[in-house]
Amino acid sequence: MGKNFRDTKQRAAILNTLKNAEHPLTPKEIQERAAESAPGLGIATVYRNIRLLLDNNEIEPIEVPGHRTCYMLPGNGHRTLVVCRDTNRVVLADGVDFKIQPDNLPEGFQAEQVEIFIYGRYAT
Repeated sequence: MGKNFRDTKQRAAILNTLKNAEHPLTPKEIQERAAESAPGLGIATVYRNIRLLLDNNEIEPIEVPGHRTCYMLPGNGHRTLVVCRDTNRVVLADGVDFKIQPDNLPEGFQAEQVEIFIYGRYAT
């Protein structure tokens, strides 16, 4: 699907926020961070832009069971995510790579994306 909307300062701030994020962000986190460069940015505008950006494959959702949906720029289809039970923060675990072997999958099934969630807490 091609781009079917005009560029706005708010959308640019949202995309820049996601580009510079160290982890996937919730809509509220996006709104708080993007408002620094787009003062007055409201949560309704963030949600509206998330829908447009999803429709145009410019961002992707991170659906964590039992948690709020987070968003990030598109990745390579394989990721390991660490979920802190205390803060509910979702962090990409760089360098952690669990491989799914094709011979372990059902016959005729071809994996397109792998997401692994590791739940725990940061040491205090």
